[in-house]
Amino acid sequence: IELKQASESKLLEIQTEKNKQKDDLVDMENSDKIKTIQQNLQMEIQITTVIQHVFQ
Repeated sequence: IELKQASESKLLEIQTEKNKQKDDLVDMENSDKIKTIQQNLQMEIQITTVIQHVFQ
């Protein structure tokens, strides 16, 4: 019975670790998307600034 409880405990621990790794992966992907969006926004800001200077 003790062995069964230990194996159930270990299985739960492994599942928890797998879920944590999956969440970390999703967070990293979201971080990459955010970086891309920030770069695009920065580029748009620069372009807008250039256009404003041209029309002044």
